[in-house]
Amino acid sequence: MKLREKRTRDAATTAQIVRQATKQSLPRILESLEEIGFSFNGETTKPTRIPMTPETSSQLREASRKTGVPISRLLFASLALACEGEETHE
Repeated sequence: MKLREKRTRDAATTAQIVRQATKQSLPRILESLEEIGFSFNGETTKPTRIPMTPETSSQLREASRKTGVPISRLLFASLALACEGEETHE
């Protein structure tokens, strides 16, 4: 469902939907990221390098080129779907 459809269906503002989505989803996202090794202890760190095959990197670059969506956002969306239980095994 698109955001506009959800706003209409729920008679809610975008801010209300963002607040609700963050409250409901962010804890699960953080838990999933910590489970796969993404955590931050407050110390200054270098950006995390996410391990991926050249094929995966190429797929993300191509998708970004076709859509204009930044690679990081495409990766986050892919991880979000994986956190929702989508099949990730090859």
